[in-house]
Amino acid sequence: MATRSASSQSLSDLPSSLPQFLRQDRPTLVNKFNYLENLQRDRLTEQYENPEKESEWSRLTGDHIAYRNRYVNVEPFANNRVKLNVAKGFNDYINASPIVLGPRHYIATQGPKNTSTSQFYRMLAQESTSNTPAVVVMLTQTHEAGREKCFKYFPDTQDTPLELHPDPDLDDGEPAVRHVSS
Repeated sequence: MATRSASSQSLSDLPSSLPQFLRQDRPTLVNKFNYLENLQRDRLTEQYENPEKESEWSRLTGDHIAYRNRYVNVEPFANNRVKLNVAKGFNDYINASPIVLGPRHYIATQGPKNTSTSQFYRMLAQESTSNTPAVVVMLTQTHEAGREKCFKYFPDTQDTPLELHPDPDLDDGEPAVRHVSS
């Protein structure tokens, strides 16, 4: 029995419950993806050629930013990022961007490194309230091909809480999470 590949599947074969953007044919999706890629390239080129010009697409730079990033090529825009609530003079940077879709609020962030786990949990505590608890969805494995992709920032069981070590960057007098349990 022959089957058709997903790329040749007709739109009428797709469930109508899927949002319209997921029911577009492959050539349309490829064209839209290429269009977005070109817009991003143009934005980055403009920022690179005119670094002193204020832009909504500006990126943060500097050693105090870079060492907190897991990957050097994945950065939030300066105007659309979560800022840690820290005392004046302390580094408020975490590689995280808020996403608002109607009434729903999300945060896209890199998996923390062992040196940024305190900032990660500080962000969760800061951005969550009793009315809006945090739900963390991890989209990567902790290790792939023998390399760490994400520090294991969660405990194995409720009986073995994860101990967070004090972070000198956040030693600003604010209370810190010391133990995390699942």
